[in-house]
Amino acid sequence: MPKPITSDEAGFHGGKRAAKADHQGVSRSKSPNDAGADNEAADYVHITIKKGGEKFWIMANKTRAERLKAGEDIMLSDVVENSDVYFGKQGEPNRASRAMLSSAFGEIDVDDIIKMIIKEGAVM
Repeated sequence: MPKPITSDEAGFHGGKRAAKADHQGVSRSKSPNDAGADNEAADYVHITIKKGGEKFWIMANKTRAERLKAGEDIMLSDVVENSDVYFGKQGEPNRASRAMLSSAFGEIDVDDIIKMIIKEGAVM
């Protein structure tokens, strides 16, 4: 009897987006729900920043993140994949705790931390 395919083997991590590497090695994600809306909705990238000796990163739509960074008024939920901030290696995501974020960024709201990562971070 054939072994059932898991969601990870099928390319759906967390049931949302499947990461793919393009020919330049940039990690991008495609959402099955993004098809047809507009081309910019399909390209997600890692945006990283180093704070407090740790590397933090988020998943964001590249085009929309650039527009937000340039000062355009865009809802944050339209820019990021989710409201999680991760740390460590990009291939091994670990969700940063509130205490870890407060230690590195100060006592500010997670949305403000995400905006800071978008505005000051580097697209990977």
